[in-house]
Amino acid sequence: LISVCSIFWLLLQPYLAQAAGFPDNVAGAWLGGSVDLTGAVVAAAGVVSPQAEATATIVKLTQNSFLGVYTLGIAAAWMRCGPQESGGGGGTGKTSNVAYQLWQRFPKFVLGYLFVSLIMSTAVAP
Repeated sequence: LISVCSIFWLLLQPYLAQAAGFPDNVAGAWLGGSVDLTGAVVAAAGVVSPQAEATATIVKLTQNSFLGVYTLGIAAAWMRCGPQESGGGGGTGKTSNVAYQLWQRFPKFVLGYLFVSLIMSTAVAP
């Protein structure tokens, strides 16, 4: 469903930006911040102009880069405001340790994403 919606916006949104008279940087920022799939962002912004494509790519990759920060913040907020677990232990033991609770709630796939990103960012092609 996400891909279907992304295709719809990939085809429509660049022309909406042009019809609205957005400058290329504004159109790129709008596309980069609102289209879900990174490839669709680049393709849609490329319809507008190379400048819009560059701006959209920066906006989208910045969003992607902060995924780990967002998830950690959400996990911390959920610990503070979410439903409390009843362990019957009176708040002692591992479940009362904030770092342990964050680790339990943090989506571990983010670590794999960061690890692969680090390797691919520092790898030297032959």
